[in-house]
Amino acid sequence: MNSINIELTEEQITSITKQARDDGGADYRFDLNLLEGKLSENKWANILETVEIKKDYKAWKTGNIAVEYANKGNPSGIAKTEAKFVAYILVDENQDDRMVFFVKTEILLDMCRKYIDVDGRDIKGGDNYGSSLILLPIEELVNKEFLFSKQLTMDI
Repeated sequence: MNSINIELTEEQITSITKQARDDGGADYRFDLNLLEGKLSENKWANILETVEIKKDYKAWKTGNIAVEYANKGNPSGIAKTEAKFVAYILVDENQDDRMVFFVKTEILLDMCRKYIDVDGRDIKGGDNYGSSLILLPIEELVNKEFLFSKQLTMDI
């Protein structure tokens, strides 16, 4: 028997694995799980090239992450980044890394947008208090209603 060579795009493979999973065909099939894992690894390798990484040293104490959107009145941070994702490294009181959140930039923008001009959430900080920051509650980073909403806006 002759072998055949079929070339599929990642999008086509993803569609096939989604169909198999949606139809209940992935419950025990290691081959499908392995394929999905490889697709995810490839996707994350590309994403990591476009991630902006931030480290928050006070989140352990405040329960918030500080998201910069302006510096001295000019857009900066989240309002200026070209990264597709932002990663926040959260450290404990000893500055040991405890957790990393990867958030799609457009979702983080939407999460912060509602706090513009809100006392106690829209603050000045950083060097000489020149940065405008949103204090975003950590629990909002895992708010499923917001994370999986289809209605995202784009400007901060």
